[in-house]
Amino acid sequence: MRIRTGDWITQLWTFQEVVLAQNGAIHIAFDKEATVSVSEIQRRGTKLARISPTLTTTYGKRGTLSYRQINNAEDETIVLASVLGMDVAAIQQINTSSTDRGDIANKRMAKFLHMLDATPGLGIPSGIIFLPGSKLSIEGFEWAPSTWLTKHLHPHRLFDPAGQAATLMRDGAHVRFPGILLHCPNKAVEKPTFWFPVHESMHKWFKVKVDIDPEGWTQFWEDASCLESPEPAIIMCNGDTRDKWEVGVLVKSKGFLKKGEIRHIVSDYIIWLYSDKVPVQLYQQRKEDTREKSHEEAEKVFVQLARAYDFAEKIIDIKYKNGLVKAFVAAVASSGCNMGPESVSIVYGGTPPTSLLRRFFATNAAYKAHVDSEHGVGWFQFIEKYPREALKTLQRPLWGYAGYSGLPVLA
Repeated sequence: MRIRTGDWITQLWTFQEVVLAQNGAIHIAFDKEATVSVSEIQRRGTKLARISPTLTTTYGKRGTLSYRQINNAEDETIVLASVLGMDVAAIQQINTSSTDRGDIANKRMAKFLHMLDATPGLGIPSGIIFLPGSKLSIEGFEWAPSTWLTKHLHPHRLFDPAGQAATLMRDGAHVRFPGILLHCPNKAVEKPTFWFPVHESMHKWFKVKVDIDPEGWTQFWEDASCLESPEPAIIMCNGDTRDKWEVGVLVKSKGFLKKGEIRHIVSDYIIWLYSDKVPVQLYQQRKEDTREKSHEEAEKVFVQLARAYDFAEKIIDIKYKNGLVKAFVAAVASSGCNMGPESVSIVYGGTPPTSLLRRFFATNAAYKAHVDSEHGVGWFQFIEKYPREALKTLQRPLWGYAGYSGLPVLA
């Protein structure tokens, strides 16, 4: 028996029906209104193509739905939320504030990503940053595609369960992929196809072909070629390209590592290698300094150490990282202050969740969770400026220390 389907099978709503169905049976109407289920025919030995069991898994749903189509863009996230078992009503509430259907679709997609990030067992697949097509125009979500239904334009396994989930941050999303920093001259690259060496002997080169409109390409390089602008980089979908092509994203590197700044970080590292001492001048709290002034001066030290720790994370030098953690401990003791938003953002932007420095920050912040300035500048005073992932980390030590003398209890 062969079952032929029509074009309607490519619609997103039909995928929802398949996933939410109680079983995988297909019922066929014959003459005299007789009905035979597929499961019954299978028991009789008929060979049929079965519905893939991967459709019932989270990653199977994500990967398969990318091939579907939808007529009303604002309904996409409603179907996605329903398929993934999320609260559809929370997305449907975004519907009456605007008459622009595209605006409604963008706001619903941003809400959907927020819900994915907050739902245990789901999370945002980090590979969606490689999806082609238009991006959201909402602040903090410019990296996110306006639709997930672009699989026909992208053959890669963006929803591979082995991939790490992205984490929403205050100004964007935190992902971890291999990449290449482009040390370009201070002039624009005119053509969207160019070559660059990836080996010091110059025997291995990569060819890059950028899929972007001419106006956007010109604007990107005008900004990137400025002396004070961060150097451009390529985030790669796969670190081992070999002889095959790979999809990547051309971006500007993190703002705290501007051109020329890396030499100071490397210089500090070389000094440490020879002296076994982190070359940093600690701020010593003074009576004449206000608490705000003390925190400002201490934060300069924390930022310097955070940049060095991010560098140590990249070169995988465990001994150097441990030395920097000791320097952080000394800096906190010397200044009487905790790490501020800038240094914490650097740490959470360049370290894994298991980072020792993250645990140090969270543990130390638990002791300085006072709201007012009577006992110093506590992290509650600029809580909105910390990255979202850092605030999640802070919840654990606060609960863990609840009940100890002199420490806050989170209600």
